[in-house]
Amino acid sequence: MADILSRVKIKPVINSHVRCPYYGKCPHCQLQHRSYSSQLRLKKRILRRIFGEEVVGDMVPSPLEYSWANRGVFRLFKYPGGGPRVAGFDDGNGNVMDIRECSILYEPLNGLYLGISSILKLNARFYDGRSGELTYLIIKGSIRTHEYITGIVSLKRVYLKRYLRDFFNSKDIKGISLIVERAPGSFKVKELLPILGDKFYHERLGEKLFRISIISHFPRNTHVFEKVLRDLLPFVDGAGHVVDAFGSVGVISTAVSPLVGRITLVESSRSAVADAQENFYRHDVFNGQVLRARVADALRSLRHESPDVIILSPPEKGLKFSEINALLKVGAGRIIYLSRNLNTFYRDVRFILRKGRYKLVRVNPYDMYPQQLKFFLMGIMERDNL
Repeated sequence: MADILSRVKIKPVINSHVRCPYYGKCPHCQLQHRSYSSQLRLKKRILRRIFGEEVVGDMVPSPLEYSWANRGVFRLFKYPGGGPRVAGFDDGNGNVMDIRECSILYEPLNGLYLGISSILKLNARFYDGRSGELTYLIIKGSIRTHEYITGIVSLKRVYLKRYLRDFFNSKDIKGISLIVERAPGSFKVKELLPILGDKFYHERLGEKLFRISIISHFPRNTHVFEKVLRDLLPFVDGAGHVVDAFGSVGVISTAVSPLVGRITLVESSRSAVADAQENFYRHDVFNGQVLRARVADALRSLRHESPDVIILSPPEKGLKFSEINALLKVGAGRIIYLSRNLNTFYRDVRFILRKGRYKLVRVNPYDMYPQQLKFFLMGIMERDNL
């Protein structure tokens, strides 16, 4: 699918202060040369040009312009021959930038990344076929609970405990795990093996504490996600049955539960389902159930139960055709689509509106990703019964 952002001409607005020393080389941040207010105006203008001024609401800003991300994923790579071992980001040209910090990442996570990556570079062999073929380093955590965890992604089992024990004992870190993936860069988990400590941390949203595993999804900007939850609740208040598809660790379901008659969370990830069940139990969600299933299969099975509202939080690649087809057959009165990707949101919403009897009544934008030309959108679609 073509990138719809390519249709919009973006005039450069220069900001003399650029915080990140890797800006211009790292492909992840595109807007640090703009002031934050200019970034918000640009994103709002793009969305209104695509969806129309009458549908798009005001852009909800992030409280933090930098140091807002609760998760970082860094590539581990050894250049062929006698080349260096590096940990950082792909630059888009087949090279990996060796970086020491990321300006959008929580400061404590930057410290953990620098320490662990240094140990791996000194002690572990990268891509040499003898000690494990390490591929990625994942750092996650919460500045609210001060709990931080790390996942080292590999193509096979690797014994790293002897390298990391002293670091684990000397730092404020809750756990280090080994994630064995099925294929390079696939992030499809074959095994999850705790090396030291726990494989999960806790995040606080309001007064509630949620368990999140190293391979479970949770939005990167916790402060903005709280605003998303606040704005979502009026659209489900009083509903009889709500389906939370791609429900992950159950944060949305837990927030929605007191306002509805019944909540069904659908998730295919084994670790996320375990987290959701723990979070349901912790917060007394007695009117909810957790289904470990593919979303398309679950929607087909729920078709005859006539849910009032379906909440969709798909990955960045968007919905599959089978999922949209099952969604339309359910015929819920309202669909709430939470998207991390403008392109797939635009594609999926157009298809739903064209094939189903729905109309797009609202698009609420949130600046989940300051300094980046990325969007987090809440689309509200109502069923037209005429």
